[in-house]
Amino acid sequence: MDESQIYKYIDKNGIPFRKMTSTNIIGNAYGIIKDSYPKQFIKIELPFELSQKQQINLVIKYIYDLTGFEVNDINDLLSLKSLYNKPFILELNEHSNPILYVAFKKIPGSLIIRGDQKFKDNGSETKTLGNIEIIKGDLGLSNTEILDLTRWVKLN
Repeated sequence: MDESQIYKYIDKNGIPFRKMTSTNIIGNAYGIIKDSYPKQFIKIELPFELSQKQQINLVIKYIYDLTGFEVNDINDLLSLKSLYNKPFILELNEHSNPILYVAFKKIPGSLIIRGDQKFKDNGSETKTLGNIEIIKGDLGLSNTEILDLTRWVKLN
């Protein structure tokens, strides 16, 4: 399958994924070090016949090609909810068929922006809804510092 076709799929449908596990223990040569934040691991589940490594590389390249932001580890996507105090990588439909979605004007699902220091989740840094104009689902805010929900935001 052509990369541009996969990009079009992601633009329209987001990046389907599954949360695998989280951990906050890191081993080293001298013993065990406890990290202050658990690490969330995810599995990308694009509906194409690609290996997990190919899917990861494609998603990282997609985000870079679209935004110019370089993601070093696919497992960091869940902690990139905000960039420069605006929504960036959003987790939609958190409780059923979750997808990751770059914050475009139209969000095709339910969105919860949550600031959760337990998972080093930077949703608490979100100050505005940025370019988002339409949310095709529910909007939930928790532990955020959004300064204004302007009237141009439509909840459908």
